Amino acid sequence: MKVKMILPSLQEAESPYLRPIKYSLFPPLGLATLAAYFNDDDEVEIVDQHVEQLTLDDEPDLVCIQVYVTNAYRAYRIADHYRQRGIYVVMGGLHVTSLPDEAAQHADTIKTRNKLLIKLYSLARCAHSE
Repeated sequence: MKVKMILPSLQEAESPYLRPIKYSLFPPLGLATLAAYFNDDDEVEIVDQHVEQLTLDDEPDLVCIQVYVTNAYRAYRIADHYRQRGIYVVMGGLHVTSLPDEAAQHADTIKTRNKLLIKLYSLARCAHSE
């Protein structure tokens, strides 16, 4: 299964002066931890938009997006883009836990409470086998 995990950037992170200094110091460990639950034969890509460009012309089987309050609107646009192309989208994180009804409008599945994110693997397998 091809999985793309995305941490959308904050708007200010697009500044060439802030990107390498501030945001590269805090890698998306939640996504990296979650990626470890996939099988070795799964192709998992983690994209931290704070330190690298996000491309949207790919065809993953599953997209997982970590959403903070400060990047929610950007995360929603990314999720909507993939869903319009029929790609299964899962969203989790602090914002999703805080406003699940809002987030649910932009994802096929939402996960609230970070400890439940580790159960995403079995959900992803079920979604992929349909």
